[in-house]
Amino acid sequence: MPRLQHIKLSAIGPDSPRQRWSAHLGEMYESLIVAELTFTDGSQGHAGITMWVEYEFDQTAFHSACLAAPFLLGRGMYNWPQTVADMQPKYIPLKNYAMSLFDIAWHDAKARKIGLPLYKVLGASKHRMRAYASSPLFDEIDGYLGYIEQMQANNFSAVKIHAKGYFEEDMELVKAIHDAYGNSGLGFNLDVDANYNYQQALRMGRLLDKCQWDFFEEPMPDTDLSAYKKLTAAIDTDVVPGGNDMPNVDLIRHGITLDCFDRIRFDITSLGGYTAAAPVMGMAQAHRKKVELQCWGYTLSQAANLHLMLAHDACEFFELVTPYDKYEFGASAGFRPDTDGYVQATDQPGLGIDLDWDTLRPFVYLEREFELTER
Repeated sequence: MPRLQHIKLSAIGPDSPRQRWSAHLGEMYESLIVAELTFTDGSQGHAGITMWVEYEFDQTAFHSACLAAPFLLGRGMYNWPQTVADMQPKYIPLKNYAMSLFDIAWHDAKARKIGLPLYKVLGASKHRMRAYASSPLFDEIDGYLGYIEQMQANNFSAVKIHAKGYFEEDMELVKAIHDAYGNSGLGFNLDVDANYNYQQALRMGRLLDKCQWDFFEEPMPDTDLSAYKKLTAAIDTDVVPGGNDMPNVDLIRHGITLDCFDRIRFDITSLGGYTAAAPVMGMAQAHRKKVELQCWGYTLSQAANLHLMLAHDACEFFELVTPYDKYEFGASAGFRPDTDGYVQATDQPGLGIDLDWDTLRPFVYLEREFELTER
């Protein structure tokens, strides 16, 4: 059986315009943490997770992966479930990010070895996903209205609005969007990045009911399950957590069991990869709930989530972050909506995305390699 021979970890900080998605945040430094795996038979796989912080590029996920890497060397390609179980008791800060990175890269390697796109290895429930455009923050309502017009012209049939997170201003924004586009056929969802209290979330939810928006994302911190349970019962619009505060299968199961959310949301690049996502997708099916995956990030991160969506029936939307060129930096391909507003994975094996290291190399700020030494 092929065994893991070599690991290379890189932290990349592209010099591109910085985005914001809440008025409560400063400009975000968005880094791509990449793991490249090589097995003893020459098989290779890679994965990337996107980290975003203020002031400087993140170092925590990279160092977490460095702490996990020595435990993985020498492990068999086809023994990954046992490897995940063996890693469970290890003390590694932010282990969910490290294991997500390695899990996705491991699956990429196996799919490349077989010669199939990863979603086909995972099940291939569908071959394309309806995309919504995920907006940045704008200072004025006119900025949002112009953005929606542009996204509609780019074939999107739905748009996520990242509002400021100031309740009264957000109410005016939703009303203005409804007045301008309420009869356009576009779908909308609202993300306020956990900046409301329950009463504000309830009032906004009732407005979204009136406007018939698709879902209301992260009105409050994900961990406030009692408030989410009340809100879900009180409004018709689907209530969705942000998915970043609870990157844990058991916590998600608890929220589902209590009927705290109408739709489940997580990011495969922080939950634990495909291995951790599998039971969550099963829970969604059992409880007849849709799943919305957090896809904000660079193309390699987006691809990991897209392949999971295509392998299951539970997902309705693919979150496509704009502007495209910022997040496609250094990638061999990107995702764009077709004339019907859908995106597809490439027909290449594995994740279907290669990296241009000649482009990325000048922006690598951390790098480390690990090699299997026979004993």
